[in-house]
Amino acid sequence: AQTRFSSHASALGDPGARPPARPRPAGVSKAPPAVETRRAPAPADSGASDIGKMYSLVKRGQAEEALALFSEMRKRQLWCNVLTYNIAMEACEKATLWSSAVHLLAEMSLRGAIRERLHPDAITYAKAMAACAGGHEWALALELLETMQKQIVPDCAALCMGIQSSRSLRQWSRGHRLVQALRQQGLPETLARMRRLARPIDYVAAAINAVSQQSLWREGLFLFNKLRVSHGDRLHIGAYNSALAACHRGRQTTVALSLLKEALARSQAGSTKENGGPRAVLLDEKSYEMAIHACDVDSWPCSLHLLEEMRRRGLE
Repeated sequence: AQTRFSSHASALGDPGARPPARPRPAGVSKAPPAVETRRAPAPADSGASDIGKMYSLVKRGQAEEALALFSEMRKRQLWCNVLTYNIAMEACEKATLWSSAVHLLAEMSLRGAIRERLHPDAITYAKAMAACAGGHEWALALELLETMQKQIVPDCAALCMGIQSSRSLRQWSRGHRLVQALRQQGLPETLARMRRLARPIDYVAAAINAVSQQSLWREGLFLFNKLRVSHGDRLHIGAYNSALAACHRGRQTTVALSLLKEALARSQAGSTKENGGPRAVLLDEKSYEMAIHACDVDSWPCSLHLLEEMRRRGLE
C-alpha cells in the first residue's frame, strides 16, 4: 500500500512550492539502503553563499523566501548537502508547511539511496515532525518518528515531538512509552551528538526547550548541567534562557535565581575576545521573565525584586 511518505516521493517537484494537499496513505515506508558510490567533487560555485543567505532568511522569519532560494539553487544544479536540506526543513517548520517538509524528507531519502552522505539525520526528522505537529498532523508526525527509529536513534527533540503528538491524539500509553524512550535513549543520544558537533550549544539549548515544553524539566536541567560542564565558558544567553524555562516549568526558584546570578556575573565579566575569559552573557527580557515565573507563591518578594531590577535595566 502506498504511504503518505511515498506518495510525496512519487511526485517530487519543486520543494519550495506547496505539494497537493493531504493525501492519506496508511504508513511510512523505509528508504532503501545506501549504495556505495564516490561523490563527485562539488563545483566551484557550490552555493556556500546561498546557504548563508538561506540561513539568514530563516532566522529573520522569511521562510517562504528561504524556500524560494532553495528551489533556485536546485534549478542551478548546485550541490545540496544535509545542512542545506535541514535549513530548508527549518523554513518549513517555521511556516508550518508540513506537506513541503514531508516532500523534502521523501526526496532526501530517495536521493540518499544513490548519493553518498545525503541521508536524513536527527535534525532533519525532528524539524519535519515539528512542521507536521505545527499543522496538527499528529498521526503523520508519529509515522515519521517510526521511520526514524528504523534508521537512526532518535534524539530528545524528535522524541518530544512524538510525545506531544501522542498526547494530542490522547494516546497516553504511547506517550508514556516515548517518555521512557527519551530517558533511556534520547538523553544519551543527545549528549553523544553534543560531543560530535563542532558547535553544540544551540542544538542542546533547543533540546532543553523541547523537553521543558513537555513538562520534563528535570531532563532539561540535566542537559543544561552537562552542557555547562563541557562548554561552560562558551554558553550564551539562549542556553541560560532555556534552563530558566525549565526552572519555570518545575517551579525551581532556587535554581532559577542561581542561574540568573551566574548569567549576571558573566554579563559583567566582559567578552572572551577582550580578556580571554568566559564568553559574555547579556541578560534580556526573557531571562527575567522566566526567573520571575519560576518563583513560587512564597517567593513573591523575590519576584518584586526581579521586576524592579528588570525595570532598572530598561528591559520591560
